[in-house]
Amino acid sequence: MHCRFLARSLVLLAVVIVTFGSLGTAADNSHYEKTAGFKAGLIAPGTSHRVDVEYSTNAGYSLSLFVDYAVRPTIYVGFSFDLHQIVFDSDKEVLPELSFTMKAKLQGSKQGVIFKPGVGIGYGFIREILSLKAAHFLIVKATGEVAIPVSQKSALLFEASMIGSPLGGNKSTRLTAGPMLLLRAGVTI
Repeated sequence: MHCRFLARSLVLLAVVIVTFGSLGTAADNSHYEKTAGFKAGLIAPGTSHRVDVEYSTNAGYSLSLFVDYAVRPTIYVGFSFDLHQIVFDSDKEVLPELSFTMKAKLQGSKQGVIFKPGVGIGYGFIREILSLKAAHFLIVKATGEVAIPVSQKSALLFEASMIGSPLGGNKSTRLTAGPMLLLRAGVTI
């Protein structure tokens, strides 16, 4: 029940932000941009809690497809689809995640390195892990991205983030996770 409400709320929020973002960018396209890209990397080991039991997680992979829209010259909103491999001792599963982020763009010079700190919220689910079936998760993250331009339209991207799930599980069991360090690299176009 709560996860459906959260998912619907995130979708509504995304529609509102994209709508207002596109209205803001229609006035002067010379100062605003859209970037899209791909990132791949690792989730560092961390901990998860199921009811009163603590579980250690091992390192796993993380993949991401994303798009960021500039709603102001230094403010971006972004949407991503991520796949995170969650690994316990003998149990591993892939957690798909849809997320929304807000980022600030800090740039030293017009053609220089770009730093984008941000915060995000997402929705993820797992079919089965630790004998827990169909678990849903609220995912929160603090991100830091560094983009190094390699041409006028593309850049190398490096990300260090902290992600976690303060709320998750299903109707019968709660499962929380993190925080965990996420390190990824990729490209923007």
